[in-house]
Amino acid sequence: MGELGVRVQGGRIRFWPLLLRSAELLARPATLDLVAADGGRETLALPAGTLAFTLCQVPIVYRRAPEAGLSVVERDGASRRVAGDRVDAETSGQVFARTGRVRRVEVDVVRLYDG
Repeated sequence: MGELGVRVQGGRIRFWPLLLRSAELLARPATLDLVAADGGRETLALPAGTLAFTLCQVPIVYRRAPEAGLSVVERDGASRRVAGDRVDAETSGQVFARTGRVRRVEVDVVRLYDG
């Protein structure tokens, strides 16, 4: 998780992918098959230019964007935008507890390491 820039600070999940390279993003669309928090199987469609992994069975999707931030997608499909690179303590707790309330976190990444 360290290479992907995932940190937990003060009970809050922080996404800070300093070592993520452009070459690690998908060159073409793909899918991610996973086991959801409720035990069911899910398939997540991923567009080109993204990278996905799971954290406590919650899909995390990194995508290149002109502005940093993140979106938390809830079980009911509602999405809320969060400025910066941290998820609040309540949402982080939901992820850690694997409640299924958080369906996905989409992280907008501005700078990628290409050195």
